[in-house]
Amino acid sequence: MPEVKLTLACGRYDRTQALIDGRVRAEGVALNFLPLRPGETFWRMLNNGEFDASEMSLSSYTILRSEGGEHFVAIPVFPSRVFSKGTSLMVPPLPMLEDAGPRVRPVAPAPQ
Repeated sequence: MPEVKLTLACGRYDRTQALIDGRVRAEGVALNFLPLRPGETFWRMLNNGEFDASEMSLSSYTILRSEGGEHFVAIPVFPSRVFSKGTSLMVPPLPMLEDAGPRVRPVAPAPQ
């Protein structure tokens, strides 16, 4: 089966470095990681939808949703160790998850 091509725009953080340099790979995914500054990433994703997934500020996502925007789904991932008013990754809705029904379950929080 061919790999799924995925472009991810996100900051260069200690938690993303292994994706950038290829030490960590997702099986079946050909990842094109674009290490961009947050402000540029947010603007390009919100205005042009340039990436398959991107880092996004919680405030930008909240404003988008309050204005009726439903073309992104927030995934609670925190690529930076600094909780700066909240960040998450944004992806367009995935039909394969919408149709998955009971096979998709919430993930329990990691033990503290």
